[in-house]
Amino acid sequence: MPAPSACTGGTSPTRPRANGRGPGWGGRSRSLPSPWRTPCWKNAVLGALGAGGRPWRFWSNALSDKGLRETAEEALARVGLQDHARRRTAELSHGQRRQLEVAVALTLRPKALVMDEPMAGMGPEGSKRLTGFLDALRAEAPILLVEHDMDAVFSLADRISVLVYGEVIATGTVDEIRADAAVREAYLGGRSMSLLTLSGVTASYGPSQALFGVDLQIGEGEVLALLGRNGMGKSTTVKCICRMLPAGGTLTFDGKDLGRLASYRAARLGLGLVPEGRRCFGSLSVQENLTAAARRGAWTFERVVELFPRLGERRGQRAASLSGGEQQMLAIGRALMTNPKLLILDEATEGLAPIIRQEIWSVIRLLKAETGLSILVIDKSLRELREICDRATILERGRTVWAGAIGELSDDITHQYIGV
Repeated sequence: MPAPSACTGGTSPTRPRANGRGPGWGGRSRSLPSPWRTPCWKNAVLGALGAGGRPWRFWSNALSDKGLRETAEEALARVGLQDHARRRTAELSHGQRRQLEVAVALTLRPKALVMDEPMAGMGPEGSKRLTGFLDALRAEAPILLVEHDMDAVFSLADRISVLVYGEVIATGTVDEIRADAAVREAYLGGRSMSLLTLSGVTASYGPSQALFGVDLQIGEGEVLALLGRNGMGKSTTVKCICRMLPAGGTLTFDGKDLGRLASYRAARLGLGLVPEGRRCFGSLSVQENLTAAARRGAWTFERVVELFPRLGERRGQRAASLSGGEQQMLAIGRALMTNPKLLILDEATEGLAPIIRQEIWSVIRLLKAETGLSILVIDKSLRELREICDRATILERGRTVWAGAIGELSDDITHQYIGV
């Protein structure tokens, strides 16, 4: 049986030249940025050198080659890096390194461009800029885009092929793929595109603005980590979602506009909050705290005490007399008694003994595995978040600066936006 092959322009891209590049037909951007550790302009010159088909031994002369330098400068300008040409790649942000990889690919003057997850690790603004650039670029060359950012895919693609375990399960237009039941089940886990969406959210405390543009999405059955250093706007974002603080921008939950709702109406839509500091009703018993919040649904008093047996043992005890860990269990149980569609955990393990923290994390794992409940988690325990969460969003100074799959949260990104 002959080996599979692909051809374009009468040539075979499956047979690259000795320098590792195809015969002048395509440029490629990798899923993880991996530019050479030299200034940006040298990266681009090296790409242009490969496009010219000149042997690598002439690299030293290439740096002074006017034509190669002009090609490199043009490519850097097209991706918005003209002001960073002299900076070494180690000094660039993750998004800028991604832009540099695209620039290097452009120096090949490709007839087709292969983009392997170009949005990976980029925040919403960076993804938006790159999407706009690719939209303009596709008029010059066809693009094969491998991507998990569905907003970018739906915005750019003319046709989409969906793969599961190496098998194409669907091919069609954007509208056809959106409506395909097999795609929704296999690729989206049967979930809707978004349960909660925040776009350009702003908020202030009196004259002091706290949020300057928060973008966030949570799908049904998804667990999202909201990360950032202290004071970056995480709890303020939660207050906006729960309508405890007026907000600008767009906030939608389960297809409904949260913008003008009172907090109690937002809660009735299915928002369950475990607030920072627990805030149990100290004068009420454990059972009274739980039943006061109860709404009709699968979560009952009996089910909550099955999840937290210690609460069953202390059902008649005043909440003010419980330990900090027991109060946290009560706060989570109280939120579950509202039978929410989205559970929001604001620093649920903060200040607890290690053994209690692990018990709380075990409960969150159980909720994810057995209930399909959507969960928004704010916490500092990155190890546990990496194990449990599907995606993460990072805030810095009231803005979303990074969003992506939890597996794409690199050490560099963590150090830049979360580390001390």
